[in-house]
Amino acid sequence: STELIQKANNLSPSLVFPFRSNSTQVLEWIITQTPNWKPKYYLALVYWSRNDLSRAKQLFTQCETDFAPFYASRAALFNNDDYAGDIKKAAQLDPNQWRYGKLLINHFVEKKNYGEALATAKQYHTRLPQDFRLSMLLANALLLNKQYKACTDLLDQTIILPYEGATDGRQLFHEAWLMQAVSQIQTKNYKAALVSINTARRWPDNLGVGKPYDEDIDSRLENYLEGICFEKTKSPDQALEKWNEIISFKRSGNNVNTLITALALRQTKRTEEGEKLLSEWVQKEHNDQIARWCTEVYHGNKPVDDVQGNENFRIVKALLIAQ
Repeated sequence: STELIQKANNLSPSLVFPFRSNSTQVLEWIITQTPNWKPKYYLALVYWSRNDLSRAKQLFTQCETDFAPFYASRAALFNNDDYAGDIKKAAQLDPNQWRYGKLLINHFVEKKNYGEALATAKQYHTRLPQDFRLSMLLANALLLNKQYKACTDLLDQTIILPYEGATDGRQLFHEAWLMQAVSQIQTKNYKAALVSINTARRWPDNLGVGKPYDEDIDSRLENYLEGICFEKTKSPDQALEKWNEIISFKRSGNNVNTLITALALRQTKRTEEGEKLLSEWVQKEHNDQIARWCTEVYHGNKPVDDVQGNENFRIVKALLIAQ
């Protein structure tokens, strides 16, 4: 047994994921026969798979190693204040592994430490410039740091391989261009805003997702921004065309674009219909924070600021600040 244990200790732990419960008894005995960290690590993985987190954590604290995945695993298991430190340790041990960069960047984004997220994303993108996953992480970090032009410039140069549900790249593209339009509306550069809005409508071939059928695309937000630009440039007929296009869109469920429809109804002197639309949404989904946020905005009240939403919500929120 001593010879076999030594042989096992000399094998790489890479991609070794023990999970069978009958391995527990064997590994519990083996850790009494050798000081090597690997049997403790394997045993911890078994306990972790059984949701015995207390025993798994106990075993992880007894391990000392230079195996990079160990530290990424420990970060996920403990998920405490040492998370970033463990991921950085893993990245130091294996600097060419893109996954550690992704974990670290996403951690900083989750903590709303967008500056650190951007700095880390730039480091990994410089190290692995051809990896589209890291390019997308950098684009998102640029977006969160309000560097919208830099975000779209990067996306123009990025080729995202298509995969199931591959909408992230196009969502970043769409949000970054509409955020530029909002900024241009704020500075009264309506001509440039119209160009940005029109660009946001595109579905670039390089971003890994095909364009849906036109009738399945919800363009109410783009139409609303265009309507504002037409009103500000004294083109009321074109603005009215946009309001009516928004109102005529056939909705399936409610989201922040429901507020856009309500605002378009108000623009066409149908205020009560807009109020009814939002009121029905709140009554149907009374725990929906975005529904309440939209209703408060519609009535001219200052809404709660910490509500989180998707890219359209963030654009609408930025627009309301700009106006």
